Amino acid sequence: MKHLKVMILLFLAGLPLSLMAQVSEINGVVKDGAGEPLIGVSVIVKGSKVGTATDVDGHFSLKADKDKATLIFSFVGFEKKEIPVKGKNNLIVVLKEDTKLLDEVVVVGYGTQKKQEITGSVASINRDEIKAVTTSNLTNALQGKVPGLNIKQNSSEPGSYDNSFNIRGLGSPLVIIDGIPRDDFDRLDPNEIESVSVLKDASAAVYGVRAANGVVLVTTRRGTKGKPEITLNASYGIQNITKFPKSVDAYGYMELYNEAMANRGETVPTYDPSLVTSGSPYANVNWFDQVVRSTVPQWQINMNISGGNDRVQYFNSIGYYSEEGLWKANSLNYERYNLRSNITAKITDQLTAEFQIGGYYDDKDAPAYYPSEIFDAVSAQVPIYEVYANGNPDYLGYQYNDEKNALIKSSQEYGGYRRTKNLQVQATASLRWDIPWVKGLSAKALIAYDPKYHTDKMLKKQYKTYKYNADAKSYDVVTTSSLASVTEWRSNTATPTTQLSLNYETSIKNKHNLKALLLFETRKWETSELSGSRNTLMDAVDQIYAGLVDDARSVNGSADRNSNMGLVGRIDYDFLSKYLVQASFRLDGSSKFRNKKWGFFPSLSLGWRLSEESFIKDNVDFIDNLKIRGSIGKMGDDNTDAYLWMMAFDYPGGDKYVLGDQGLIPGIGMPQIPNYDATWYTSTTKNIGFDMSLWRGALSVEFDLFRRDRDGLLANRIVSVPGTFGATFAKENINSDMQSGFELVLGHEGKVADFTYHISGNFTYTLARNKYIESTPSGNSYDNWRNNQNNRNSNIKWVYDVRGQFSSMDEIYRNPVLDGLYTQYSYLPGDLMYVDYNEDGIIDDWDKQPLLRGNTPVMNYGLTLGGQWKGIDLNVTFQGAAMFNANLTDRPLQFGGAWDIFMDRWHKVDAEGNPAPFDSEGTWVAGRYPSTRLQDPQNYGQESTYFYNNCSYLRLKNLELGYTLPKQWTNKIGISNLRIYANGFNLFTICSKDLNYTDPENPGGSLARYPIMRNFNFGVNVTF
Repeated sequence: MKHLKVMILLFLAGLPLSLMAQVSEINGVVKDGAGEPLIGVSVIVKGSKVGTATDVDGHFSLKADKDKATLIFSFVGFEKKEIPVKGKNNLIVVLKEDTKLLDEVVVVGYGTQKKQEITGSVASINRDEIKAVTTSNLTNALQGKVPGLNIKQNSSEPGSYDNSFNIRGLGSPLVIIDGIPRDDFDRLDPNEIESVSVLKDASAAVYGVRAANGVVLVTTRRGTKGKPEITLNASYGIQNITKFPKSVDAYGYMELYNEAMANRGETVPTYDPSLVTSGSPYANVNWFDQVVRSTVPQWQINMNISGGNDRVQYFNSIGYYSEEGLWKANSLNYERYNLRSNITAKITDQLTAEFQIGGYYDDKDAPAYYPSEIFDAVSAQVPIYEVYANGNPDYLGYQYNDEKNALIKSSQEYGGYRRTKNLQVQATASLRWDIPWVKGLSAKALIAYDPKYHTDKMLKKQYKTYKYNADAKSYDVVTTSSLASVTEWRSNTATPTTQLSLNYETSIKNKHNLKALLLFETRKWETSELSGSRNTLMDAVDQIYAGLVDDARSVNGSADRNSNMGLVGRIDYDFLSKYLVQASFRLDGSSKFRNKKWGFFPSLSLGWRLSEESFIKDNVDFIDNLKIRGSIGKMGDDNTDAYLWMMAFDYPGGDKYVLGDQGLIPGIGMPQIPNYDATWYTSTTKNIGFDMSLWRGALSVEFDLFRRDRDGLLANRIVSVPGTFGATFAKENINSDMQSGFELVLGHEGKVADFTYHISGNFTYTLARNKYIESTPSGNSYDNWRNNQNNRNSNIKWVYDVRGQFSSMDEIYRNPVLDGLYTQYSYLPGDLMYVDYNEDGIIDDWDKQPLLRGNTPVMNYGLTLGGQWKGIDLNVTFQGAAMFNANLTDRPLQFGGAWDIFMDRWHKVDAEGNPAPFDSEGTWVAGRYPSTRLQDPQNYGQESTYFYNNCSYLRLKNLELGYTLPKQWTNKIGISNLRIYANGFNLFTICSKDLNYTDPENPGGSLARYPIMRNFNFGVNVTF
């Protein structure tokens, strides 16, 4: 016991000394490869929260166990480094520059390049950035993230994939998927994508006659060496409308209609709002709420497996997406299945085979009527009639405008259905031979075959509407629609592609680096379509064969085919990765033309990496990379009228003739005079820019100036020939235009302790201009100023300039009004005051001015922010557009009802502020819109600055917040990675208050269209 006490006392006495021996100060300095001290380097003791940062001289000091501690050094722009201390002090740590960004491989035309070697204007985005957006349409996932790629979402209708996108405002680009021109890019599963590259300048010239609008290159995922990795990604989401007006209720309708009658000169109101009840004599129906749901669900799930060994690598993926539509009848549902399998097999040391098969099947079950027809019916319905006669859902109630009954049109039960199915397969097989006796030389053969099958079937049902006869206690038929009909469409498309290529790559003394490509390609496209329609008495049997035997039937069909053949050559050369040259050509042929079937499309691009020059590299340490580059190339586009060299006739066309007892026989229409010299239009693209990275990646800049000149656009030459000539002239390659602008990308990334972040903004400005437009000669100076489009900016609107709204009849009498049918007596307070530019006292066409732009944005911009902290990640994308206008074409009571936005209008009120349209002593109250009329040509019937709204906007396009569980938790249950996330899409928008009724991304024309939706999604990503 005595000895035990002594031992305990000695242990307790020595414990502080032991602790002091274990924890001591560790000092050191951190430098870069040139021996310069690094400021702000994070220094952390591995496995603990102990850490510090280097000072202005690169020094650091912290306390830890010298014998056991391992220090982790990390700094933006440099590779992370771990150093065991092992009892040492005054450490000297050298961090190596992180060249991953420069060494990043980017997919370009028919190959890949390191980012540092690129001389053209190429943008790319990886799969992690794409997957941060949960949406059915892959195009939406790129919006605001890829500089120069301008995307507009026209509709959120399930299965419609109604987007338009272009590169720098140049038109719809060519889409290449895994090296093959392919359609339906927007239907790809984002989980299948490895990267997307955008060729914006002469770098697209290798694609010849289809590259005039730029090229989007999509690369799907491949397998990698390692054990099988299974990933499951599943999400559930809720959608609602971003912005959309509602239809007026019964009280609003009566107020507007009575006002319109008073403005027409009536003295007695048509409706008495006090009589509105749940039924007779007037109901109160909000047709928008009757037809449209407030929220709709969507589901998405994907499972993929990848892995491989030295000989075989594989990636297999299967995905499912489901989405419901807005209709309360639950009559719009969409499903899509995606499948992909990519296998790479090394047959021998020199022979490698690749097999890629992908595709999708989708099924859209919808009402027989389009969304535009349904929303048009919503606005057209007069809300004072019962939806169901006497409230009985077995009898549809008679409406003011039965053919625009929104309930019938949105319901499959009453109106019928339309079912659309698509099946597409994209199959590719290739074989690459690394020729053993010539180092760096390889040959490759590739064949692809893409069949697509489309079916569309529509049944429009016959329906009846009723009125309830209270005396007889019966339901009387008021309206019976036309006979039910069945219509079917079927089309098949096949696209085989073949490629034979030689690739050569070599380096001489590690100074001269050379790559060369020679490729021969053929592509065919063939399609056929057949459709038929027939009326039927039994919509229960929805087959064409069950139609009426003696009834008129319709059968139509079409067929088309074309082919392309091309020879591609390209050489890439660089000296010490400092001086860069790329030259290419494509000799291309198209079956659409005759005398000018072949074209030669060359390109040249140069680059100079100034950061590799000694006068910068040895003297300016804050410049990581500085490259200037320029390119020029010629491209074509044969996506235009085909076979103009053929003598063409319209059949059936022209007049009809009586031949014997056969009745009227259709004749042949007037022929078209052939144009044997018709060909594609050509596009010459020029680009100059620079790429710069500073302070170890803390700031990056990309800037481009670009211009594209198109020549040979097809148009009809203005000639006069007598009617006895008996033919029309074919189009000729005579028009031309030009687009020019600039592009700027700014980026910043950094790290603060455990928090890493990045910011990237992009901005594109494109101005379009007509160079030559075939037109009749101007008759006078005004005609030349007004109608001559040559050397003028396009996308310009001529409209009346509105300087306000009339506030009184006296003001109307003292100002000029529209010439023609309208006098001061037909005007009212609230009507638009147009500027009399020529001061002749009359408002007419001579007063219109080029004051507005069309609906194509001149400016597009995006901002992406992201950050990570201890397993938490955040990604945010803002997107917007500016300098474009769109007009509202709807007006109140146009077809019966009205949108509720028209309640904000000029109107008369009594002394108590109640609407009083018939009160001669009433006071006019100002509003957004003119006072209501049944016909209103002087306001809504004119194109003016008032109804063309400024549509500039900035939108929070996407926000995603995720959390990855610590691996020490998930590894225990056999999961290598587990991430949960929530994201939103189209979350909020900043725009003009004049656009409070619609989404600025698709603002023009009628409001009768499927709206843009806002999405909220919750998901999980699991990797085993």
